[in-house]
Amino acid sequence: MGRPISSRTIRRRVARAVHHDLLYISQKGEENLEGVSVSNNNSDEVVQFNSDEVPYCSLTENLCDTSNDTVKLQEDEASSCSLSNNVCDSDTKSITNEKAGFGKIIGNWSLKHNIPRNALSNLLRILKPKYPDLPRDARSLLRTPRTVAVKELSCGGKYFHWGILQGLSRKMLAGFKMQHCSRLTCCLKEMYGANLITLSVNIDGLPLTKSTNYSFWTILGKVDYCNDREPFLIGVFWGKKKTGNVAEFLSSFTEEVKLLEQQGLHFGEGHFHFRIGAIICDAPARSMIKCVKPHNGYYGCEHCVQRGEWCNKVVFPELHSRLRKNEHFIQVEVGGIERHHHTDRSPLTDIELNFVDQIPLDYMHLICLGVMKRFLLAWIRGPLVSRLPARRVADLSTCLLSIAGWVPREFSRKPRDISEVDRWKATEFRFFLLYAGPVILNNLLSIDLYNHFLIFHAAVYILASDTASIAWIDLSEKLLHRFVSDAQSLYGKDMLVYNVHSLIHVPKQVKLLGPLDTHSSFPFENYMKKLKRMLRTNNNHIAQIAKRLHELANCDEILANPPGRHVGYLYPKQQHQSGPILNNMHSATQYEILVVTDNFTVGIAHPDNCFVTHDNTVIIVKNIVSIEPGSFVLICGVFGKIEDLYTYPFHSSELGVCVVSDFKVEPLVAVECSQVNKKCVMLPMGRSDKFAVLPYVSKSSYY
Repeated sequence: MGRPISSRTIRRRVARAVHHDLLYISQKGEENLEGVSVSNNNSDEVVQFNSDEVPYCSLTENLCDTSNDTVKLQEDEASSCSLSNNVCDSDTKSITNEKAGFGKIIGNWSLKHNIPRNALSNLLRILKPKYPDLPRDARSLLRTPRTVAVKELSCGGKYFHWGILQGLSRKMLAGFKMQHCSRLTCCLKEMYGANLITLSVNIDGLPLTKSTNYSFWTILGKVDYCNDREPFLIGVFWGKKKTGNVAEFLSSFTEEVKLLEQQGLHFGEGHFHFRIGAIICDAPARSMIKCVKPHNGYYGCEHCVQRGEWCNKVVFPELHSRLRKNEHFIQVEVGGIERHHHTDRSPLTDIELNFVDQIPLDYMHLICLGVMKRFLLAWIRGPLVSRLPARRVADLSTCLLSIAGWVPREFSRKPRDISEVDRWKATEFRFFLLYAGPVILNNLLSIDLYNHFLIFHAAVYILASDTASIAWIDLSEKLLHRFVSDAQSLYGKDMLVYNVHSLIHVPKQVKLLGPLDTHSSFPFENYMKKLKRMLRTNNNHIAQIAKRLHELANCDEILANPPGRHVGYLYPKQQHQSGPILNNMHSATQYEILVVTDNFTVGIAHPDNCFVTHDNTVIIVKNIVSIEPGSFVLICGVFGKIEDLYTYPFHSSELGVCVVSDFKVEPLVAVECSQVNKKCVMLPMGRSDKFAVLPYVSKSSYY
């Protein structure tokens, strides 16, 4: 681990970056205002003047002088110019627009880089002598509202409702991608027509510090199948820990949803129906909004009616209990059939929502942070029946650190030492489960424990895949039933806690809602850091969030929707001339990197150069060439031998997971980008020349 960066070094780097940006902005503003030309309609004469020669304070006033029909510009008295009536208004408007455009550049720059408002105000005062039209204060430039509508709740907290329509208005500009819509979406479209907008909603807590009980509770939204997949804020609560009265907390949200369900929304020239697609939360939040017993209660399972058993903790050993129905949530009665599960009537019953199918178990919290973490802890510090010897735990850490350089750039975190497992993030557990685990655990776990892990890996790999058929999902359901059943005999009955038991209910929701990544908390958790960055001081937290949202809403569309970044956009980078190329490509342009927007990045060096084609050929990219503008060809090598990584519970090659060897440098082959199916994780197999190849579970997901 490198030396920590001191605060003095950070301040020096920030000052250097700000100085560079200020110099660029100043030069950009001069370029925008230089060389403005004005033409007289009565002659062919064109007069050009420089921004350094004409004072800005008198430029507009002098241009509107219409005392003469001819245009005069004196070198010594540049401020006393005059124009004809025919050109005065249009050219004044043009120059004013240039100045207004420079102000927008400054405003968008500050929002993009999260510049503090006092720093932006100081910058405006510096630029004010040369650009008098700029305001003196950042609040004027960004049009920050003086007051915001914050609602006081009875629990003592505060709530701000930004609204669903505010987010939809911009997200819908990005367009939609509906090639693989879920079974639920297809059913809804059959009912309401093709013009249907569905929204995934996330409700979660966001503690800011460990020194206080105050925290945010956010309501976030994400438009399903939209090319712009970033979530947006719907509402936020600030108060002590929980939200108090959940009906009061959700009242503004449910009222807006009911209105949109009844009236729909207009966008452009079309009218769209609106429905909630799914509400994605962790177990405590689901318990709160559904008004049911918590996950550690005897009747805590949200999908079956079995009563848990006490085994030093509440466990759920049954695998075939009767399933819950949505009607039980709509008709909550005292003494009813579900009286042990419900605590009250949920405020969400007022909207069109299936409480069993459309409030799914969350992949991130249940599988990654729940089950995978529990089994890792059982291996390194659990009971003797499953605990690894200290030497093997050290070998596990060594293997994890050795593959850090083989992790592609789409994964936000590299593997860490197993001793830091308590601080691992969900994405690290996911990488271990789907990609690293089957490779490095082979010689560390016993045969029984390794095969048991492979069942879990194969089932989740299928459920996360965006190409899995119904038959494969049915197979994963059988695998998870066996995994939960064998967990009791291998690890003990106390392993069958809520998270492990709930695995048997996951395949059903995948059939309805689609692959795991389409209804997980990963994108919403990534958005939380943006909310934290909006805060400037340690008071009036919710007002700060509200004002930052208003500022972002007032910014240019180019900041919210950068051009040229639509799905499938090919963006080459780092041109070179070092080859290799084929004989007929001597005039082609060569690149080191090709960015496929919203999917993956192609590189010519590991770990970003391993891919699998549609005919299941594993290729290693050696060069990227462009013969025609916008058209790219990959120069690749192939492997001579391919075998299975594992043969239990089935041959891994059926999932595309394999072991390759005997790489052939010659002959090189040319592969069109359209022939590439998925990017792969390629990990070394010890000291041999063999490599494990595991394709990404989906072409585009939040890693």
